[in-house]
Amino acid sequence: LVLEFFAFLSEVMQAACLSIPIGIFTAKYLDKRNHLPRWRWMPCVGQRFHSFISTSRGQMHYRRIAAGKSDLWIVMLSGIGMDLSYWPEVLEELGTTHNVLAVDLLGRGGTDAGQGPYNQDAYADQVCATLRALELDDRPLLVCGLSFGAGVATHIAATAKEKQLNVIGTMLLTPAGLALDRSLESSLKMLRSTPRGCTDVLGIVAQLASLICMGNTGKSETALEPGHEDRARRVWLYSWQTYLLQPSFFRVYTGTLCDFPMGLADANLQNALCELRPLGSRVKVVLAEDDAIVPLEAVKALLNANLPEADVIKIGGGHNIAWDQPMLTSSLVKKFAQSLESSMASKELAGLEVSSSTAMGA
Repeated sequence: LVLEFFAFLSEVMQAACLSIPIGIFTAKYLDKRNHLPRWRWMPCVGQRFHSFISTSRGQMHYRRIAAGKSDLWIVMLSGIGMDLSYWPEVLEELGTTHNVLAVDLLGRGGTDAGQGPYNQDAYADQVCATLRALELDDRPLLVCGLSFGAGVATHIAATAKEKQLNVIGTMLLTPAGLALDRSLESSLKMLRSTPRGCTDVLGIVAQLASLICMGNTGKSETALEPGHEDRARRVWLYSWQTYLLQPSFFRVYTGTLCDFPMGLADANLQNALCELRPLGSRVKVVLAEDDAIVPLEAVKALLNANLPEADVIKIGGGHNIAWDQPMLTSSLVKKFAQSLESSMASKELAGLEVSSSTAMGA
């Protein structure tokens, strides 16, 4: 009897050791809050955070650098599995000459996860709510998105008038979501046809796989800038911090794959691209030659059909230009921002000349 009791007790303890962490993970997975900031007391986690603000969409995490001499603000949006802590070199270099606002998207970094759906409107409304809370919604804005963030930037710029934002330009860096590689498109269709309970598991597996295959997004050794290995290690560290300490990230990630129009033929951002036509050459798109995520020819065809006046350039390297080539990335954004500032100054000068002429005539 004693042996049977201890055998039973052992089975109970084994079940508890398994069920307790699963229960904790599930509770945090379903939580609309972000638990990662609670670990700020750890230096390796705390260094990722800057400022927080409460909005109608929950608590938002952002980084604000106000160094520009003009009224223009560059709004920086990260990729689907990233946050603003993944590309500090780009933000800090931009911040030496311009006003920069980097916002963590839903469930990333220190921003709350919310409840979904995680479609283009949800992300655009989140960024808009952050801008309003910071009283920057009436400033001239350059909305710049990297990878998935480019899809969000596209929708923000397309709905700027409706949301009463003063978007004067948008920049799409290796834009994922405009079109997909055939293998990725097939995987996404399979995910969306799977019952939602199973998609949660598949989403976790997909995100873990994407981290393991981080180097398979395409890259060119000759295009890598010094310090690439250190930046890649940082990406690994921050990703594992998020996976272990912020389980609701997985729910947002899976929900985004299911809800956001990620380049599928029957649900793409083509309509949003058409809405950007009034911006003309104030839409700049940066593509990478060795990008294994974004199909270059498909994206070029999409842009030619919908945005023929957009300024499209191609650079060497792979998809993750933010940490493969941070100095080149920041240089491209700077030049585009400066061109917008010059255009703003010219219009202001023209306005003053008109006013002066009118006054003289009077």
